[in-house]
Amino acid sequence: MRLRPVFIVIAILVLGVSLTGSQKRLRAKQSPKSPTAQKKLDAASPKPDDKKTEIRIPLTEFTRIAMPDFQPRGDNPAVREMVKTVNEVLWNDLKYSSFFEMPSKSFYPLRSIADPGTINYDEWRALQPRPDFVIVGNVQIIGSEVVLEGWVLDAQKGAEAFGKRIRGGSDQVRDVAHRFSDILVYQLTAGASRGIAATKLAYASSPRRGGNREIHLMDYDGGNPRPFSKTSADNTFPDWAPDNNRIAFGSRRAIGFQDIVIISTVDGTKQPFPTFNSFAGSPGFSPDGKRIAFARRTPETNAIDIYVADVNGKNMTNLTNSRSINTSPCWSPYGRQMAFVSDRTGVRHIYIMDSDGSNLRKVLNEGGNADSPDWSPDGQRIAFTWRPQKGMFQDIYVMEVATGKIFQLTVNAGNNESPSWAPDGKHLVFQSDRVGDSHIYSMLSDGTEQRRLTWSGVNTSPAWSKYYDIGLPASPGYPAALIR
Repeated sequence: MRLRPVFIVIAILVLGVSLTGSQKRLRAKQSPKSPTAQKKLDAASPKPDDKKTEIRIPLTEFTRIAMPDFQPRGDNPAVREMVKTVNEVLWNDLKYSSFFEMPSKSFYPLRSIADPGTINYDEWRALQPRPDFVIVGNVQIIGSEVVLEGWVLDAQKGAEAFGKRIRGGSDQVRDVAHRFSDILVYQLTAGASRGIAATKLAYASSPRRGGNREIHLMDYDGGNPRPFSKTSADNTFPDWAPDNNRIAFGSRRAIGFQDIVIISTVDGTKQPFPTFNSFAGSPGFSPDGKRIAFARRTPETNAIDIYVADVNGKNMTNLTNSRSINTSPCWSPYGRQMAFVSDRTGVRHIYIMDSDGSNLRKVLNEGGNADSPDWSPDGQRIAFTWRPQKGMFQDIYVMEVATGKIFQLTVNAGNNESPSWAPDGKHLVFQSDRVGDSHIYSMLSDGTEQRRLTWSGVNTSPAWSKYYDIGLPASPGYPAALIR
């Protein structure tokens, strides 16, 4: 069934009324501890021996929203181009959030709407399918700033729910739209999701195959790509610090010689970290940002082991102490455990150990080669790359940590590698060579809605940032800033 208006709470709470039953159901649905949500997950899971069934966890309850084009205000010609960008970004953000049903604009009334005073509610009530809420707004330039004003209107009650004004520099039109989108998602879901539109992606990019790669950044949807590192080395496998203020990556300066480099995303300065005159790579920040795990060649054995150290390289400890190759460490969300890859049995498998190196156990017991584990934000799943024993291609899989069940997300589309979770746990980013050269793609965590994000060069090893502080309301469901 379709969830009756999730957003109605925003208008009701203005009058001081508590959460509606609809919102409580939505919160229960999103909570990993919810029995209802767990039953749906179990029902969607394949039988234990069905290792290659794609995940299908249907989202069956939606709020239906309509969003006619935001309108330009003022005589500045630049506003018209800005509002085109805002309309495109907002629509795609809300659609890709996977929370809402958004009927085509071809069903909309022809009347332009720039604010609540210009809407005819009867026209919207007569629509089929009928929206629960209508999002309207305008864009203008004030001084050197772009200003977005947006409102959410209860189509059934014929009343304003809330409004928000967001400002940014004239070169930050996409950022302004992304921020408004995340506020809408946060309010519409009663805080069940913070939205991911304002998050960023880091990835390795080269203009040609075989060339040295630099770390690049882009918006979560592939917009605004730009270079980040400037090392002239071959840089791969970036990882974001929990506060998004630093990125660590492996930087190969010559064959067999690779270092860990940490660069500030605030001012571009290089942070101190030791070099080893050998191999070190695959860095991963701990959830508290105080330590970093990485793979390093151990001089005494020539093996590659998993090490952990303070972020300045001090207090270094070898966690694996093996004679094999151990790489790709990733922390569990609370920092108590690590997943990593090891070839100690002759093929690459996924292992988990406690963060001090104890309690080691293999969690992927199937044949074939696995790589690049990434732990989901809720701690319940690990995404990874795997080529089964009889498989021809590498694909993205997800494993339930508690049960060991494996689900395939990509299929029949070249090699798909290096998955990275979005902070909402509902989306993944990965690399794929399905069109020839490797490019960055994103998808929902059930393998649907796969989208290509890069369009030039060769692009690999993406990493999704954590959430940014965009000024979300302290209490979801309350109006952030009413515009009168």
